[in-house]
Amino acid sequence: MATSWVKICNTALSLIGKDIITDLTESSEGARYCNLFYEMARDEVLRAHAWGCAKHRMMLALSADYTPPSDYAYAYALPSNPYCLRVLHLGDATDDLDYRVEGRYLLTNASEAVITYIKRVTDPNELDVLCAGAIAARLAVDLALPLTGSRTMAESMWALYEKKLSEARMIDNREGIRSTVSNELSWDEVRQ
Repeated sequence: MATSWVKICNTALSLIGKDIITDLTESSEGARYCNLFYEMARDEVLRAHAWGCAKHRMMLALSADYTPPSDYAYAYALPSNPYCLRVLHLGDATDDLDYRVEGRYLLTNASEAVITYIKRVTDPNELDVLCAGAIAARLAVDLALPLTGSRTMAESMWALYEKKLSEARMIDNREGIRSTVSNELSWDEVRQ
């Protein structure tokens, strides 16, 4: 099912009991606040977890305009297309390479830098449905106070956001884990 930023914003508006919008550029109060907050809410949610739908790999280029501090030999520019929101690891997932992120640079002693990172997702159709739900709940947190004037509503939306994020993390973390029948106990083995 296709989704859109307007649909995500409408979910957030509905959560706080406000009228839905037809476009982010319309002159309604809801649209103005959604337009103000949705990009930041999206990026905050994407940074909060290693979402499978936002993972991306890229080989980095050495930076020509940044000299690394003396404890690192190389400085690499972090990707801007797609934009890097959070570095998950350098090298393969099993590598234990030392690195540090400073501003928009990755510092390391590795002579080659391939990273796995969380990218900024600009097409809402790339989002996992649970990630989209978490973004809507996070956006509802930001919209609650200016649109309802209720701190209680904002706190309630924060609790909902945390619940959705927790559920999504649990489900998202299960993807990629191998489970085979041979590793599971049979009913007869459990009874013994």
